[in-house]
Amino acid sequence: MDTRAIEWSDVIEHLLLSGLWGASFLFMRVAAPEFGPFPLMGLRCLIGAATLIVVLWMSGGLSRLGEQRMTGYAVGVINSAVPFVLLAFAALSITGGKLSIINALVPFWGAFIGWVWLSATLTRGQSLGLLIGFFGVVLLVLSGTSTTPSGELGPYLLAVAAGVMATLLYGLAANIAKRYLQNTNALVNATNSQIGASVFLVIPLLVYWPAYPVSTQSWVAVVGLGVFSTGLAYLLYFRLIEKIGAQRAVTVVFVVPVFAVAFGALFLNEIVTVSMVAAGVVIMLGSAMALRLLPKQR
Repeated sequence: MDTRAIEWSDVIEHLLLSGLWGASFLFMRVAAPEFGPFPLMGLRCLIGAATLIVVLWMSGGLSRLGEQRMTGYAVGVINSAVPFVLLAFAALSITGGKLSIINALVPFWGAFIGWVWLSATLTRGQSLGLLIGFFGVVLLVLSGTSTTPSGELGPYLLAVAAGVMATLLYGLAANIAKRYLQNTNALVNATNSQIGASVFLVIPLLVYWPAYPVSTQSWVAVVGLGVFSTGLAYLLYFRLIEKIGAQRAVTVVFVVPVFAVAFGALFLNEIVTVSMVAAGVVIMLGSAMALRLLPKQR
């Protein structure tokens, strides 16, 4: 854990990043029905990659894109392309707020995969956190059936499964990056990952391109998703890692649901239930324990 004292500027950047990633669930809910998962996320990665390339060029680091390029591309497929599509698919059936709560499982899977694959040692508290996080998902599943017009259980469960699988891939990618990309510049890794994700999704983007014209509202959402919730969010995230450390920066996933739920309720009239909030608290508690963020664990 980084011991540097937290400053107000760090808090503001942390909240801004939480807001940008919280807005991504709103953008997905708006644009996914018209674009479909593959075109939406293909555009997200292309716009995100373009934004990061410009940032890298402005910082004078464009010549470093060749560093660990192939590994960065592979991480992009696992960390962006596939989970993005899974989340967009899930956004067709469940609310952005609920999806953002599922997203808080990322530290849970990161700790679990690190234990299984990299032989990372888990304390008793971390093991308990993994169990609590799993129980939170069960509570989330039981907290509702579906937001689809038919109210069928099948699409709801499939959407939840897709969301959980996306977080598992995020956790896997984090461990791959830790194992193979630790000595490469973080912004270079982020840019390469979005380039790799874009290449992976370009053919599905064209194959599944919408047959009918897309509304202006959905185009605004996809631009916001690519520029703000991907390109600029990555930039801000890596600034926080440099300033306050990775373990502190990753706590952003616990604040993201607050913004996502608020945006969903404000702009899409999404309903927030007590059971949904309770499940979110349980998932976040489990993930926090898996990260050893609680004072007594430290």
